[in-house]
Amino acid sequence: MNSIELFLGDDEHRRGRALRRRQLEWEAEVDPLDVEVFDLRVPEQVARAITAVRIGPLLSAARVVVWRGLEVALAADGQRQAQLEAAIPAAHHDVVLLAEGHTPPTKVKGKLQTLLVTACRPLEKALRDAPRQCFNVPAPWDRKAQVELVKEIAAEEGLPYLCGDGPAEALLDQVGADSARLQSEMVKLAALAAAGQPLTKGTLRRAVHGDKADLAALHRAVVAGDGPRAMVLADQAVAAGIKAGECASVLQREAMATLLVKCTTASDDTMVAGWLGCSPGMLYHRRREWAGMSRKRCEAAMEAALAMAEVVTSNRPITVRQLLLRYALTAGV
Repeated sequence: MNSIELFLGDDEHRRGRALRRRQLEWEAEVDPLDVEVFDLRVPEQVARAITAVRIGPLLSAARVVVWRGLEVALAADGQRQAQLEAAIPAAHHDVVLLAEGHTPPTKVKGKLQTLLVTACRPLEKALRDAPRQCFNVPAPWDRKAQVELVKEIAAEEGLPYLCGDGPAEALLDQVGADSARLQSEMVKLAALAAAGQPLTKGTLRRAVHGDKADLAALHRAVVAGDGPRAMVLADQAVAAGIKAGECASVLQREAMATLLVKCTTASDDTMVAGWLGCSPGMLYHRRREWAGMSRKRCEAAMEAALAMAEVVTSNRPITVRQLLLRYALTAGV
């Protein structure tokens, strides 16, 4: 075999992107007929994937075989494992194997992550010296690793602004540490930057949440007891053209989220993160950020949001400005 390259880790999004980039590099050099991709998580494809590495190139100097889901195949029955073990030593000398698989993080630096089960020692030996890239999801409490993740993706997307600690943390606060979500938001930010829009913390909030960012900030100012800031944010939201129905919906959700975080503990994180639609890491930082907030103010904000929804649904003659100023005055509770 010409070479083996491994793409490992528990961050499926980054792992898959790295594999795809490497595959594209090879596709630029070889004929399309000499590239084959297999998903070993599909039982019907395993036998074909094993056979593929034994076949030499047809129209190019090398043949590229891609194996995805390697961890599933290695946990298969003994017969299938034996076939996999035999495949690499018998591979054609002009074949390049790109193998991708899910592995849990390991604390042992330089150790092949536990992709290979004990029964596959011959295969582990064959892969031990193969070059590898490992992509792991940062732990919820590891803020430094989360910031480094933002910087890594920002460098890929050509966003030097987000390579600074402050902006990277600001984006984390808005999005969380999910690499797929971060990538998606950075694509939008890159488009804004290409159009000449200067990137600031305000730009990040608007790009990620749109007008909802202003309402979320208004809610935070209310529960923090910052009346003047709440009034300013209310004026800005009105200027942005927000509709009454959206005001009621967003502020009710924000108030419910804050009260939910205040009334639960870390043992409820799975349920709370699912309801909020955020990662456990994002919830961890929300708990820290909101730790000093008064439960009384949170309850008052919830009551104000419910009253606003009642006014909106009753079609009473009231303006958006009046609705938001009423909500902002909750900060005086």
